[in-house]
Amino acid sequence: MAYFGPGNHLLRYDQAGATVDLIPTSGGNVWIDVNCMRKNVNYTVRYPSSAPTGRIVVLDAGPFGKFSDTNTRGLTLKHGQSITFKRTGRETYDVISTGGVSGLQGRSSSFNIAPVRILIVGQSLGQELEHSPAAQSFIDKLDELHALAGTVRPAISFIHKCTGGSAALKEYRPDSTRYWWDYDAHESGPMNSAVCSDLAALSSAEDPTHVFWIQGEQDGGIYDGNTTEEDDEFQARYAQAVTMVLKIIRGTINSADRYSIPAFIQILGTRASGERRGMPIVRLAQYDVINTPDINVNLGAINPMDLPLEDDVHPTDSGYGILGGLWGDAFFSLTL
Repeated sequence: MAYFGPGNHLLRYDQAGATVDLIPTSGGNVWIDVNCMRKNVNYTVRYPSSAPTGRIVVLDAGPFGKFSDTNTRGLTLKHGQSITFKRTGRETYDVISTGGVSGLQGRSSSFNIAPVRILIVGQSLGQELEHSPAAQSFIDKLDELHALAGTVRPAISFIHKCTGGSAALKEYRPDSTRYWWDYDAHESGPMNSAVCSDLAALSSAEDPTHVFWIQGEQDGGIYDGNTTEEDDEFQARYAQAVTMVLKIIRGTINSADRYSIPAFIQILGTRASGERRGMPIVRLAQYDVINTPDINVNLGAINPMDLPLEDDVHPTDSGYGILGGLWGDAFFSLTL
């Protein structure tokens, strides 16, 4: 039996099948972020009748999530009520059953806005953070590091805006709209425009405080240049794409310090099938962006080139767990 006390928490991806008790105290409420759990798997949470009455216990689907049963982004549990639900889409949640107390109480906004809100953009390696151990490992590492430093970790929530197979540059998705930057037209691609449109609809209290860019497999795997001149041009184009995407995303955020919001780049990992010519060039371009002055772009996790993979590019669950902990190290070193 797992339980969460007062404060802001993340429902663990691996807590499916168990009943998780959300237990407020007479002086504190409980709110739980549910947007990092596996899809089409049942989760059960309960506000036990043995816990104090009159407190607030909320399931928060994130700024773009909706519980389909109430068409609201959150649910408030009633005292003595349990709810079994599952994530049926990227941002859609369906309640399977309620127990103890009937009826659902929707909530148009989440009860608490976590002080740290991390926007994750890029392609499928980042998209899988929605249902992998990485987010929980990230938080566990921060708990460990804050405890060692004698400080308290702030509450953290995640905003997932990655699209699998998306390219940084238009020429590496010429057959689709899944690209972030059009170098020749010097304008955002559909992916970046869509993210910015969503961000513009948020209140300033919901805006991201940090941005993680996790991308490179598409461009690095497709690039087919043969000369050093072509390599240099590809490196420059990729670096510009990432720089502009991160600048435009942060420029859309409704806060006075939006241009100085910290961004992180996860350096491209390896493929099980071996290196493609474009992959080391993508890494060089990523470091070019990180080393650009005055744009506050930072190195993400130390790049482990031996992460266990479940396919050609995506880590296994244990690999994502390792990566999440390394992200925690990078994040803590910047934000302490």
